[in-house]
Amino acid sequence: MHLRTHTTVHHIIRSSFGRLTRAEQQLANALTSHYPMSALGSITTIAEQAGVSTPTVVRMVRKLGFKGFPDFQAHIHEELESTLSNPIAKHDRWANDAPDAHILNRFAEATIANFRETLSGIRTSDFDRARDLLGDQHNQVYIVGGRITKVTGRLLPR
Repeated sequence: MHLRTHTTVHHIIRSSFGRLTRAEQQLANALTSHYPMSALGSITTIAEQAGVSTPTVVRMVRKLGFKGFPDFQAHIHEELESTLSNPIAKHDRWANDAPDAHILNRFAEATIANFRETLSGIRTSDFDRARDLLGDQHNQVYIVGGRITKVTGRLLPR
């Protein structure tokens, strides 16, 4: 089985829920309730926590399209690695499950767009010069902020 970059194991489990047996649905609920952590244990531990047998775990992951339990967990590990290494992928993971008009999606999209716009307007030479000036302990840095940004100034060493 090859996961598309925007399809998570969680999504595969939830979208297959209707064709699972009662015991497999019980397992699916257990796996998705604290996903992905609930899917990272041994097959025995996962079966016990879900109140099903280990053969039920094997049958369900195969029904979902995985070669077996190791393949199932390998996909979760790949998903986690991708998510941890790419913050935008983390947004995409939860954004797929929320309605397009949901406030969280609108906020995230606006934030990502603002971040991209900000980065597109910064020349790397200017960034490097600012970094060098800030890193030089002989220079004094004055921070001016308003109601919200003054917190940043308080966090900087004096």
